[in-house]
Formats: sequence, C-alpha cells, structure tokens
Amino acid sequence: MKKGAAQYLATIFYNHVDVKSFPSGFARENQIRKKISSMMTEYCKIYLSTFSLNVSDISDEIWNDWQRFGILSKEEDEFAGAYYYLKKDELEKYRDVYLRDNSILERANRFGTGFFKDALRGIVAAESGENGINDGEAPLEIAAENEPTAIASDRIVSFSDNQLEIAAIRSEIALVREEIRGNNEAGSELGDAREVIDLELEIADEILSKKSFRLKSLVGWLLPALRYLADKFASGAIGEAAKKLISLLISLN
Repeated sequence: MKKGAAQYLATIFYNHVDVKSFPSGFARENQIRKKISSMMTEYCKIYLSTFSLNVSDISDEIWNDWQRFGILSKEEDEFAGAYYYLKKDELEKYRDVYLRDNSILERANRFGTGFFKDALRGIVAAESGENGINDGEAPLEIAAENEPTAIASDRIVSFSDNQLEIAAIRSEIALVREEIRGNNEAGSELGDAREVIDLELEIADEILSKKSFRLKSLVGWLLPALRYLADKFASGAIGEAAKKLISLLISLN
C-alpha cells in the first residue's frame, strides 16, 4: 500500500480507536496485531461499507511504531516465548499527539463528512490499479442536504445559550442508541460496527452534557457515524433519526 494511503488509514484508526478494547495484561503478538487489523477494517467500513483492502501493511507500521515509542513492553520466557503488554495510557498520549495538527483530519473537518468516504474510494481504486483520485462522480449513498462543509474552529457552544437545541440532540442520540442496541435486525445489519457507533454516540452525549464544548470537535466526532447510519438505514427509523440529528447539529453552527 502506498505511503500516502497508509497515512489516511492510520488517521481513521487513531481518530476512532477505543484503547479500552485492547486486551488487559499480557498478550501474544498475533493477538494484538489481529486486533489492530480488525479494528482498522471496522473503522473504515463506517465510511465505506464495501471496504475490503488488506490492511496488514499499515497494521505492521502501527505495531512497529508502538514498539519504537515504548507503547508495548516485551517479556520472554525460555520455552513459552514472547508476550507483550500494551501500555494503554501511553497509547492514549500517542494517539493525541498523532491527531494534533494532523493535516488529513483537518481536511476532513474542513471539507465535510464525505471526505473520508471519498478518500477511501480513491485508495481502493488506486490499489486496484485505477486512477486513485476520486473526482466525486460516484454518487454518495445519501445526499446530505444543507450539511456544513466547514465548522468554525473557534465556535464554542455553551449549554446556557443553547439548552433547547442541546436537549433535542441528546434526546435523539438516546433514541438512536436504544434502536441500535435493542433492535436485533439493526444489530445484525451493523455487525461489529454497532459497538463502535454506540461508543461514539455515548462520547458525543458526554460532550453535550458539559457546560460548553467546541462544536468542531463534536461534529468531527459524531457526523461520520450519523452519515453511516443515515446511509445504511435510509428508509427506516434509525436513518430518519440520524438525518434529524445531522440537521440539529447544523443548527448549532
């Protein structure tokens, strides 16, 4: 995989990674490597449900970086072999540094929530030997009318000035979470992505519970999941709720 493409996948990985989902205590190298690969594929499918590239190369790079920067500690037994311990606090610090001033993530926030989907389409095309530049002609699965293409980086939303809007957003988040957790059919459709999206909604709700928050951070975190739900359940209650949430978020801009 080309270096540039690997950087996009790594950005998606670190933008979504749930550090708590990694094994606690010591684990074998192959256990951690498989977890990295499966999580990366899972996160990419949030944006592009047909994503099926082999991510072993970028997973290897991430593994090597974790060793290089002391995120993994290694202990060996004469007969049992090597075991690794993942320092989750160090991984969280590394993730924050990786995403700070990340130009790819900055473009995703500036160009809109379809950016990663378009980028992944371009990467898939490049890996299959086609023109890797996505010209946008492939139709998006939903038309996000009036969706913001940019969010003011200095827009701080206070609860006291936006109580009704925030209450409405949190109410819709609760409804969506209830649907994706309690609806067996929806759970089957989402597969492993259900836990990822539920966690993203939970974190967004936590942000909304604060006295104030930066709108760009909330939008960058929540909109990809909403676009995915609106796309996958376009004619159902979950899709309609996701679209309503997008509109409510826009109203805060």
